[in-house]
Amino acid sequence: LYKSNNMKKLITLLLVLVTLNGYSQKTYPDSIIERLRVKTNYEYPDSVLHYYYQITNYRSSFKYPTKRVRPKKWLHDVDIFIVGDVSDSIMNDITQYVKTMNELLDSIEVKLVSERKGCDILVYFGSGEGYMEYSGNRTIKNYYHLCNGLNWVPGWSGYIYQAEAFINLENTESQKRTKHVMYEEITQCFGLIADSYDYKNSIFYEHYNDLSELSELDKAIIKIHYNY
Repeated sequence: LYKSNNMKKLITLLLVLVTLNGYSQKTYPDSIIERLRVKTNYEYPDSVLHYYYQITNYRSSFKYPTKRVRPKKWLHDVDIFIVGDVSDSIMNDITQYVKTMNELLDSIEVKLVSERKGCDILVYFGSGEGYMEYSGNRTIKNYYHLCNGLNWVPGWSGYIYQAEAFINLENTESQKRTKHVMYEEITQCFGLIADSYDYKNSIFYEHYNDLSELSELDKAIIKIHYNY
């Protein structure tokens, strides 16, 4: 079993390195990366740690394109409530997403719930007007038409206490694009909040890509955020 687990880690690391090969990225002071090396028992290459730091320590938004923020995450199990115009196919994708997250996360469990009351993450599929009416959140009224999706992840002292994601079906022209936006916005609700220009093969890539699942790089930074 020990050898099997080590082999799985080696294969995962090789897949991550293939993802990173050929890309340049932002770098951060070595003192910061050294703390992450120690925290993760030197199991990840520095390129992954730099990317993890970027995705968890900066916030991209219309108001603050590169705002520095305090990293935050859930400290308890997470219940997700899905509402709106959701096809059976997308619902199946969400179910698979939850399964994948539970395979990655050691510290918390994620599950879908059938009622909004008491949920931790609300995910709305539909129009901007529909989302504002349903949620009461009208802060997006001047710019929802410009985006494919948005999320709100309030936190306190590094702890996420609630989150919402809006998937704008008026701007996602295909089911594959809807799935990509869904993966990005929901994953950002777990504290991986930044967008990035560094890696095209990442769900957090700022420009358009066709990725409709978590890459090995994305999985690595999710694991770093919650398992160490």
